[in-house]
Amino acid sequence: MKPERVRVAVVGTGGIGKYHIRLWQELATAEVVGVFDPDAAAAKEAAERYGVKKIYAALAEAVGDPRVDLVDICSPNMFHREGVVAALEAGKHCLCEKPLAVTPAEIEAMIAARDRSGKLLMTAQHMRFEQRSQTLKRVIDAGRLGEVYYTRAWWLRRRCAPVKPGFLRKSQAGYGPGLDIGVHVLDLAMHFLGHPQPVSVTGLTARHLAQRPDVANEWGAFKAADFEVEEFAAGFIRFRNGAALSLEVSWLLNMLEKEQYGVWLFGTEGGAHWPDLKLASVRDGLLVDTTIVSQTGGDGHKHELAACADAVLHGQPSPVPAEQSLTVARMLAALYESAETGREVRL
Repeated sequence: MKPERVRVAVVGTGGIGKYHIRLWQELATAEVVGVFDPDAAAAKEAAERYGVKKIYAALAEAVGDPRVDLVDICSPNMFHREGVVAALEAGKHCLCEKPLAVTPAEIEAMIAARDRSGKLLMTAQHMRFEQRSQTLKRVIDAGRLGEVYYTRAWWLRRRCAPVKPGFLRKSQAGYGPGLDIGVHVLDLAMHFLGHPQPVSVTGLTARHLAQRPDVANEWGAFKAADFEVEEFAAGFIRFRNGAALSLEVSWLLNMLEKEQYGVWLFGTEGGAHWPDLKLASVRDGLLVDTTIVSQTGGDGHKHELAACADAVLHGQPSPVPAEQSLTVARMLAALYESAETGREVRL
C-alpha cells in the first residue's frame, strides 16, 4: 500500500531550509518528520518555529530514519554532494537545492549513487515551476517562436550582495553569483530551449567593487576578507544546433536599476521576453507585439515541492533530472575555466 504523504527530512535549516519546511507543511501530500543542521541551535530554532518533533544529531541519523521517504538537502553548496549521496545510499529519494553541486564531477557522483539506489533525484530549480515560466514554455513548444537561434539570460543587481560567509567563501559556496543566481536563469533558458547540447563557452569574471572600503550594499555590510568569490560573471555559449546564448550575472554592478533579470529568446518566427511574457512577431507583413495576460509568477517553490512529492508518490520520473543540471554545471565550469585561462573552452 502506497503512503498518502511523503515523509520528509530537511537537511540544512538556514533561510531556504526554513522556507522549505513551511512549504512542505502546507502540502497535503507531505509531512516533515525531522530536521538536521550541523548548527544545533539553528536546527532547534527551526524545529520549534515550525513544530517539527524530531531533531537529528547527525546526517547519518537523518538519512537512516526508517520513517523518512525523502531527504531535502538545503545545506550550503559545498556540502550538497555529501548529503545527496548519503541519502541515496540510504535508500531515500532526494531533493537538492540549486546548484545541484559546485562541480560536474560531484553531480556525476550523485547520478551514479542515484542509479545504484534506483531512487529519485531532483534539483530544486523553482523558476521552472512558476506559472509565467510554464506559460511561456507552452508557447515555445507550440512553435510560436520557430527556431530559436539566440538567447540572452541575465540577473543583475546594483548593490545586493549576500552578507553571510556561506555565500562569499569559496570553501562553502564554491563560486559567486554564477552559482547563486546565474544557475537560475541559465537552467530556465535551457528548459525553454529544450536542452540543446553546448559545444563551447567563453567566460569572464570580475571582483572590482567588493574589496573597496567605500562599497555600498543594500543588503548590509559584509567583510571584504570573506568575499573570495566573483561579484560579476558573463559567458557566451555555442550549441551544436548552431544557436548561441549569452549569460550575465552580478551582485554588485554600477547600473541604474536596483535589479534586473530575464530571459529573451529570438527565433525565426518570433521573439519572447520572460518574465513579462511579451511576444514579438510578424503577421501579414506587419510587426505585431503581444502580451500574455493573467499570468503571475506564482510560488514556484511550492509548486516545485508539490511536483517532487507527486513524483515520489506515483513513481514518476524526476521533474528536474540530474542530467540536465549536469549540463548546466558543465557550462558554468567552462565559463570559470575560460575566465581563468582567457581562452574559449570546448565541451
